[in-house]
Amino acid sequence: MTYPEYIRHLLGRSTTAIQALTLSIWVATLLFNPYLQRPWGLVNLILLAALLGAAACTLLVRRFWHWRLSGALYVLLLSWAYQIELRQMGVHGEFWWLPTAVTLCLGINLLFPFTRDYLLALAYTWTIMLSGRALPPAAASDPMLLGLLVAAVSLIGLAMNRTFARSMLITYRLKEDYRRISETDALTGLANRRALMAQLHALAAERGRRGTLQFAMLDIDDFKQVNDRHGHDVGDAVLLALAAELTRLEHGCRVGRLGGEEFGIVLDGMSDAQTDALLQRLLERVRQTRAKGVAFTFSAGVARMHPDGDVSDLLKRADRALYAAKRDGKSRICLDSATGPAPMAAVHGGLDSAAPTADPA
Repeated sequence: MTYPEYIRHLLGRSTTAIQALTLSIWVATLLFNPYLQRPWGLVNLILLAALLGAAACTLLVRRFWHWRLSGALYVLLLSWAYQIELRQMGVHGEFWWLPTAVTLCLGINLLFPFTRDYLLALAYTWTIMLSGRALPPAAASDPMLLGLLVAAVSLIGLAMNRTFARSMLITYRLKEDYRRISETDALTGLANRRALMAQLHALAAERGRRGTLQFAMLDIDDFKQVNDRHGHDVGDAVLLALAAELTRLEHGCRVGRLGGEEFGIVLDGMSDAQTDALLQRLLERVRQTRAKGVAFTFSAGVARMHPDGDVSDLLKRADRALYAAKRDGKSRICLDSATGPAPMAAVHGGLDSAAPTADPA
């Protein structure tokens, strides 16, 4: 989730609720204002329609910058609505214009997740509230004191908005850090099994029916012997070396560690020949790689998702192809040739309901 998406998700309902509340308050001031002779004149009706339209846009628009723009437009219209109402009150409005302006400037600070937007809103709110009318005698007699008040209110609102905006940004970054930790393999830095399976399911839902989605299951050959003979530090170095090679794969390949010495690759839009060539190049690079002086290889099984299949079937057939590669001598790639879903069977590594009865590794 991007930061704009996070903001929209977090503030969407709150913004709508605040707009509904402020609109209701403005309508109530029109209904119960004893100094208005025609509270529902043409101008106020136009403003009501415009405010409803801006609020509807804030609720319904999809693009983030449209959402920001409609929110700013709502505040602009609300400022005009109160300014016009105060003007319609005549001399009685002189007492209310400053409390109204202060309330608006402080009350809108939580509607703007970006400080620059709030600064712009402050500027046009003060401009609108101070335009088109003579200042009250008390304010006109001491413009410096009025300027200090405007500056103080603006700084307080700015500080509140800045605190609010920074809190949201920090919260978002913490959530993203926790998400990355939960989806990242601690040793290799690749996507962990949970994250890779989520990517596979998402792609399968989007493109699985096209028959372009493939899954490759890789298993390091004789990994237990590497650990037993050279120690777990060398075993970790082998895992890191293979992970480094996987990250060099062409753009569009999604890689991850399934657990232990098993890795997965999600491929899309490639023919069987292209997939085989890609994995053969990977295997050749790995054969030439040394992890703390130790050579290693891997075996891989590849399966293509059938239009009438699902992710579980895809994993079963990739696992079956991996076992075929192991049985045929290891250090090789085996492509599943099935034309339909695999029969019900246990799947290696806990990717399905049970583990196999024998491990050919």
